[in-house]
This record gives sequence, C-alpha cells and structure tokens, in this order.
Amino acid sequence: EYAVEIRMYSWAMLFCMLCCVFSYYIIKNGSFRYFLFYGIAAVCGAYCQYWTAVALAINFILTSILYFAKYKKVKNIILTALIGILLYLPWIPIAIKQFSSVTESYWIPPITIKTFIGYVLAVIPFSNKVKIIALFMVAVLFVKNVKCCTKKDKNSFFPMICLLTPFFLIMCATAISLATRPIFTSKYAVPTIVFM
Repeated sequence: EYAVEIRMYSWAMLFCMLCCVFSYYIIKNGSFRYFLFYGIAAVCGAYCQYWTAVALAINFILTSILYFAKYKKVKNIILTALIGILLYLPWIPIAIKQFSSVTESYWIPPITIKTFIGYVLAVIPFSNKVKIIALFMVAVLFVKNVKCCTKKDKNSFFPMICLLTPFFLIMCATAISLATRPIFTSKYAVPTIVFM
C-alpha cells in the first residue's frame, strides 16, 4: 500500500519520525541542539509535502507547550520557529501560488462522513482486520493517557502529543477543506503514521 505512495511520502515519513524522536528529547532534557535538529527535520519534511508541514507545525506547537510547562522557557522555541521560517521562506511564494490554484480546481471529491473516517483510518498502522485491532488499541491508549493527563502524570503527556498530532492534522485539513474546497485526501496523512 505504501509503495504506491513512495514518491515524497517515504521521505516525509522519515522526517516525521525524526521530529517525533527529537521532540521526545526536547521534553526529556530541553537541550537546544534537539530543537535545532527538530527544526531542520521539520523543514525537510515541509519541503517534501505541504500537509507534512502542517502536521509538523502542529506537533511543534504541542511539543512547545509541554516544553514550556516543564521548563518555563521560550528562547529555544522562538529560535527554532525563526530558523524554520527562514529556511522555508524561499518556498512560501510557490506554496501560496500552488494553494491558490488548488482552491480554484482540484480532483479531490467532496468530504463526507465516509471520507472523514477514511482519514482517521489512514493514520492507524496496519490493514484489514489488524487495523481494527490497532484502532481499538489506539482508543484504549488514548483513554489511558487522558486519565493520566488529568492526574498530571508528566510521563503521559508525550504519548498524548504523538497521538494528537495526526488527529489535529485531520481536523485542521477537514476544516480548511470545508471552508474552501476539498484539498485533503487520506494519503496526505500517511507520513503521520509514525506518531501512532
């Protein structure tokens, strides 16, 4: 299944995995070098695919919130955001041009409940019957993490960030598609499988 989407999605998946690993170390020790590594990997992912850029921006925001809650510092967050913006700056005019042409005419069909469920299932690893088991396991893990987060168990916040990243991407993409026209399809969420 993923071989069909091998083009930029395998690279995007690699950069999502690197960001996931670096975000863990950002939370664990707060070192700027992991922020820097995260920023470089995120920009590489952004150059691979637009929706990967959105997913990694969401993940960076969530990671930054947890980092700030733990360390009460913003310098590393701001520096990383500025570095990321500067490195992505050459592509922004092209991204805007492509986005505006997409909103005028695009091949993706309208969003329905079925397509929305397809988005969610796309970020659950595995296929067929195993996917149902994986979906159940993710639901159980999510509920367990919600309970731990309400008890302010710091160890449960990082897995929650990982679980929320693909779902916030889906919610954001669905909202944009409903506000303009459908510009998101399930294969665009494939790189975020690594967060699951």
